[in-house]
Amino acid sequence: MSRTIARVEICYLQDIIEVRKLARLIAETLGFEKAEQTRISTAVSEIARNVLQYGQGGEAEFLINGQVPEQWLAIILRDRGQGIANLNDILEGSYSSQTGMGLGIVGSRRLLPEYFHIETQAHQGTVVTLGRRLPLSVLITQIDLKKITETLATFRAQSPLEEIRTENHELLATLKLLHQREQELSYANQELLETNVGIIQLYSDLELKTQRLEQIEQVLRARNKVAPIVQTNNALI
Repeated sequence: MSRTIARVEICYLQDIIEVRKLARLIAETLGFEKAEQTRISTAVSEIARNVLQYGQGGEAEFLINGQVPEQWLAIILRDRGQGIANLNDILEGSYSSQTGMGLGIVGSRRLLPEYFHIETQAHQGTVVTLGRRLPLSVLITQIDLKKITETLATFRAQSPLEEIRTENHELLATLKLLHQREQELSYANQELLETNVGIIQLYSDLELKTQRLEQIEQVLRARNKVAPIVQTNNALI
């Protein structure tokens, strides 16, 4: 069995806080002790920080995997980054970075060594999966999952961070739309400019041709005026 119980987009700093609080609440709801709740929420928030800071944002997904009596809490964190080129060095502990990159990965693996898996591909992002076996005294049924999902939905609906996050996502969507409209207006303005330049050039060419025709017409008229005088003089001779 694999059932998603919560999903959070990671685009802003407050999303990391939201992910940490949600991880702790889920761990508490599933019967983990306080110390385990802290380990889980800390490991998840560290990877979420990497997702935002180095991975250009992404999402965190919380799932219940497995069958009774062996069930797991799994947290999958995906980013939209360029991948981790030196992942092996980071996992071996031989990589050092002034920016702190890699510390979240190593620290999270130490906190949740029971299951830690990471996949990364160049230009395709990174996926980190954290796992913790549920306490033996806890058996999660489909009914329990439904209740947990409803509880989490109520928590997120009442959370001020969730409201801020929603507002930020709406603002981001509005800014993207405005940027798109701005680009459309820019393209339309460029097309209008090119059209106007073409029309101006066309009328300029027409005006030039008209002036030339007028000059030719004036020359022809002048020649027509001279021609009778020449014929009259020939007749007198």
